Amino acid sequence: MKLAQTVQLLFQEITRFMDMHKEESSLMKRVPEKIENMPEIEQIIDRDIHRLRFCVRSSDGEEEASEIDKNSKPVMYLRKIAAKLYSIEEYYQEILDFLIPIIYTEVAADKDVEYSKVEKDCMAIYESFLYEYLKNQYALALRYETTLQKMEGYYIVKEIDFEQIKGTFIELSHTALWFSRTFAYEDLVYIYAYLLRSELHAPYVFFLASIRIIREREEVKPMFDLKKRSAILGEKKMKGLIVKSKELDKKIGHFFKDGLLTNKTTTFMVLAGVGVVAAVAAGLCMSRHKSTKE
Repeated sequence: MKLAQTVQLLFQEITRFMDMHKEESSLMKRVPEKIENMPEIEQIIDRDIHRLRFCVRSSDGEEEASEIDKNSKPVMYLRKIAAKLYSIEEYYQEILDFLIPIIYTEVAADKDVEYSKVEKDCMAIYESFLYEYLKNQYALALRYETTLQKMEGYYIVKEIDFEQIKGTFIELSHTALWFSRTFAYEDLVYIYAYLLRSELHAPYVFFLASIRIIREREEVKPMFDLKKRSAILGEKKMKGLIVKSKELDKKIGHFFKDGLLTNKTTTFMVLAGVGVVAAVAAGLCMSRHKSTKE
C-alpha cells in the first residue's frame, strides 16, 4: 500500500471515532488559562521528545525511514498537548509515543490542519482510552495484566519473579503505550484502524496474537531498527494478525470483560508500542511527571 493510502486508512478511522465522540473533554476543562512554570515544563517535555523513536518515510521510494523531525509541525503540536497534560498532572513521558502516530496522521492527511482540531482529537482519544487504564490507581490495567499472564500462549523472554515486582506493569507498556516502538508506521495504521473499533481489552488480545513478533523484536540489541524497510511486515501479514486477534477475542475476550463495571459498551482507540520487559521490570514502565510549585 502506498504511503498516502496508509495515512488515509488511519485518518478515516480517526474521523469516524471523533464523529462518535463529540463531547468536550473533561480533562481539558481542568487545564488552567495560564500554565505556570512553563519553561520548566517545556524542558522536561523536550528531554522526553529527544528519545522519541517514531520513524517516517517522506516518499514511497525511500528505502530507509528517518526519525521524525523534532522541529516538525506534528512534534510542535505534540509539545503543546503534552504541556497541557503536564499542567493537570496527567502527563507521562510514554504519552508522546502514544500520541505521535495520531498527530502525524492528521498533519500528513491535511497539512493545513489547525492545532485546535488535533488537540481535541488527541484529548478525546486519551481520555476515552488510556485514561481508563491509569485512573483509580491503575486498577483496570492491573486486572487486565493478571488476566493476560494466565492466558495460553503468553510468555516472557526473561525469567522475572512476579512477586518481587508485584504491582509493576509488565505489559501495559507494550499494549497501551509503546506499540509505536515495535511496529513501523506502515504497519501501525492497520493496528490502530482495527483497534479503533474494538473494546477496551483489545490491545491485550492483539498483543497475545502478535506476541512472537513482539518478543523477537524485544530481543534485538541494542534495539530493533524501525528505520529499515525490512521492519515493515506489510498488509498481508498485518491483516493476518488482525484476523488472529479477532479469533482470539471470541475465545478469551470474556475473561477480560467479566466483572468489568460499565454502564455501556464503548469502543476505544488503542495505540502505542513496545518497550523492553527488563526495563519495565526495573520500574521504568510508567514515568509520571508531576508539576511542582517551589
